[in-house]
Amino acid sequence: MKKFYTLFASLAFIFAANAANNKLTFFIGETPIENGSTVEFNDLTVVEDFGDGWGEVKYEPKLFLTNDFYSSKIKVTAKCTSGETVMMCCGGLCGSGVEVVKDNLKMQAASTLPLEFHWENSEIEIAAVPEITVEFEAFDGSGKNSPASFTLVMKKNAGVENIAAAAYVRFSGKTLYYNVASASQLTLYSIIGTPVLSRNVSGNGSVSLDGLAKGCYIYSLAGKTGKIYVK
Repeated sequence: MKKFYTLFASLAFIFAANAANNKLTFFIGETPIENGSTVEFNDLTVVEDFGDGWGEVKYEPKLFLTNDFYSSKIKVTAKCTSGETVMMCCGGLCGSGVEVVKDNLKMQAASTLPLEFHWENSEIEIAAVPEITVEFEAFDGSGKNSPASFTLVMKKNAGVENIAAAAYVRFSGKTLYYNVASASQLTLYSIIGTPVLSRNVSGNGSVSLDGLAKGCYIYSLAGKTGKIYVK
């Protein structure tokens, strides 16, 4: 939180030094973005590593908008031209889609608005994370501030695909996939705690759950536990 307020203070100082420009200005971190330019962001966050090259991932560049004059009619648009679903909040209810529009935003003079923009995927092969291109535009319906626009290109950072395949359990369809460093016992329990399946496993492999009835089960393997739902 302290870093967040320090960033806001830095932005306010930079903004004050350019306050005579009478315009809207996008920032990425503490760096102002030149109107009409293209900016690259290559910091993919692996929120959780499932192993075997799979994980939960997120692109979350710290984007901000500053202005020179008070307005209650500011409109910010994020259009993903590469076709992915993105999210943007701008201090309110988050919107998601290939194009997200937040309008009638209120900004005081010399203020900073966090766009709270991000793209995420809860389960994806990390090598298959796409390059994402988004066009941003800010417009003041009151006419006090001149508009601003830029293009953001988000790419994987070098080395992110080389994440080690740590111990993991992953479930898809009716198959449970595992990876363990040494011989371990895989046990599956019913929701009331009754063992329904037990296997001695090692290394990387899978277990078919075709014979199990539909419902919720709890697995235990190499110190990891979790729920799976057999349909």
